[in-house]
Amino acid sequence: MPFLTREYNFHESELAAAKDQRTMAMRSVKKLLRPLMRIIKKKQLLQKTLAEVKQQNDYNSSLEDMRKDPAALNAYDDNLANEALEQRLYEELQQSAPEAAIVVRQGDSQQVVPVQQQTYIPVHFARTANGTFFWTSSDMPRQQELQLRQQLDRWGQA
Repeated sequence: MPFLTREYNFHESELAAAKDQRTMAMRSVKKLLRPLMRIIKKKQLLQKTLAEVKQQNDYNSSLEDMRKDPAALNAYDDNLANEALEQRLYEELQQSAPEAAIVVRQGDSQQVVPVQQQTYIPVHFARTANGTFFWTSSDMPRQQELQLRQQLDRWGQA
């Protein structure tokens, strides 16, 4: 029996040696592949970063093109002119007498509107490539006064 045990041990040690050789081969392959994988990962990261930079550059160049475009400049000038006109009209309304009136023209018709009945709602607009956008806003003090009145009215009703 001792001979068989030795034979078995010999066979087991032979398997262990073969396993060690495979393990060593795998480790050497891993050692070779690690630097290659690092290089590949760095290239992928660099390509991703370059794509993001290119996208940002495209966005910035489109903004510069919009600034150079004469139509965009004309729209900006129109907006400034309308803002100045709006401010001038608002100042005239504030300085007018209580019995003053404004002539409002709509197409071919004209209508006289008393200043006291006139509610000032500024209309802003912006022209873009997608069209012209309009919006209104109130003066902040008037808006706060209106909110306070509404709250007082609600409290009075409750």
